[in-house]
Amino acid sequence: MLTAQVPIPETDRYIKLGTRIPEVPAGQGGELRVVADQQWCRDAAYIIEVRLTERSGVKPVARLSAGPSDCTWKFDGMPVGLYEAMVLTSEHEQIVANGRGILSRGATTLITVESARTEIEGRLTSSRALPSPLRLNFLVAPSNSWTTRVAANGTYHVKIGDVRERTSLAVFAEADGQVPSESSTAFNIFQLTYTLIPTVQGGLIRLDLEDVKLPPVVLHVEVPAVAEAQFDEFAEMSFDGARGPGFKLLRGLRTQGLAEYGTHTIRVLTNDRRRVLAEAGIALAAPETESRVVLKIPKR
Repeated sequence: MLTAQVPIPETDRYIKLGTRIPEVPAGQGGELRVVADQQWCRDAAYIIEVRLTERSGVKPVARLSAGPSDCTWKFDGMPVGLYEAMVLTSEHEQIVANGRGILSRGATTLITVESARTEIEGRLTSSRALPSPLRLNFLVAPSNSWTTRVAANGTYHVKIGDVRERTSLAVFAEADGQVPSESSTAFNIFQLTYTLIPTVQGGLIRLDLEDVKLPPVVLHVEVPAVAEAQFDEFAEMSFDGARGPGFKLLRGLRTQGLAEYGTHTIRVLTNDRRRVLAEAGIALAAPETESRVVLKIPKR
């Protein structure tokens, strides 16, 4: 079991929409040019995001609305290193096109962003009923991911990008939210397989996942927003002692996860984990398949 990543609200991003990192001093960086197909730049339905790979990981360095524009971008004074430029959907930030390039000191590098879609479909089978609602997360190294819902009969279909011959692919299962139109983070996630895709991008791949073993209950957790909280007050949820998503008290939290039958403890803690703000215990038993907990933080 792995802890799921928490999505970053636009207001909390270091690189917000319409911004980029500051230019490095003259002579220390280079010029980066990005070109994409016009289909991505007709309106504001897509975002162009540029990411830089560093020793500490991959970080966004520029984030702009892709359209309406001529689908060309120029970034002066960028640090040297390995870059990836990608086109994301504005609504769910799904990657629909990408490209890579290395920038050297004093040089100009052109990155051409191209469509990178591969379709994967299959079925999940299990010796017991699969938890529902359920979704799958497909992770292509190092950090690109796509999500799709699992149908009641265990079937799924997803279009993913950034796939080349023998691409490493990890597949995870996680509980889905109560409202299909609202994206919500899962507080736990379960790896189902890790494999190499034996084909080139653009093909249709069949990937059945057999003898899947997952906890039987989808547990929804809600922490209502705290109206009197400060803007910079953060909290963190925990499930049976395992760390869950962090969130701003002003926004509250909606999350969900998979749970075994038995008794569980859910807590909301201060960001430093020194003080419990709210706590609830819940007992789950067969044939229950879905449950909900609301943790209200007392008024101050």
